[in-house]
Amino acid sequence: MLDLAPNCYGFWKMNENAANTDVEDFSSQGNEGTFTDATGNPYTNQHDAAGKINGALLFDGVDDYVNVGTMGNFGGNMNNVTVAAWVKTPSDAAYALQGTGNDGATTALTTILNSTSTGSYLSGAIRLFTRDDDGQRISAGADFNTGVADNNWHLVIVILQKSLMTVRFYVDNVQKTTTYSGQRQSGTNYSNFQYPMSLGANYNRGATNLYLEGLLDNFMIFDKALSEQERAFLWNGGNGRESLSELHRRLVGGSLSANRKGLVCI
Repeated sequence: MLDLAPNCYGFWKMNENAANTDVEDFSSQGNEGTFTDATGNPYTNQHDAAGKINGALLFDGVDDYVNVGTMGNFGGNMNNVTVAAWVKTPSDAAYALQGTGNDGATTALTTILNSTSTGSYLSGAIRLFTRDDDGQRISAGADFNTGVADNNWHLVIVILQKSLMTVRFYVDNVQKTTTYSGQRQSGTNYSNFQYPMSLGANYNRGATNLYLEGLLDNFMIFDKALSEQERAFLWNGGNGRESLSELHRRLVGGSLSANRKGLVCI
């Protein structure tokens, strides 16, 4: 049975309502989020909206983000990391799906849409930048129009395998060609994120902040490189999922068990 829960270090379903700034983490890691809207009272500004599945959170492109804390040294040494999220945006401005502070000297992991591997603007491009405590870094991108800025829901999956110095990009379960900027380095020393990780912004601590304009739903971070089967499970034929495990049937003696038709969710 397919079960992604043991490798999930953050799962934010984004089903919160307008009167709640707490964004629940449905993984076992306790990385609870807080929705921040600096321009007004977050309890009166509406941020909930219809999502890909159930609810989503609406980001205004100005100052909205979800702070999920430092997350520490998740995934051991972060050799294998997958970032996955459903996103809907009408904007082709450069903005971050997620990010930690990147001041050029500390640990960073940032995923940016409409930005190339060199950090230049390009509509529909996707970029991942990572830096460990030793200064080893990778900057990679899917540097062509992937269609993510068309105001429709898209599943974006980015897979980093640091020791292999590779990054893979998927949009709606279709792999995109990866390009790299500069020298790829294989270090994996991520002892701690000095800055909090944000969803919907890169939160650069004084540098340019790339705030998302649009909707986020079912944001997930894993400490593994998702397999083809696992990516297809999350994609679910374009319908998405709000579960990390397969609902399966347990057979007893060739027939369904007596416990309510044997339907078991793990």
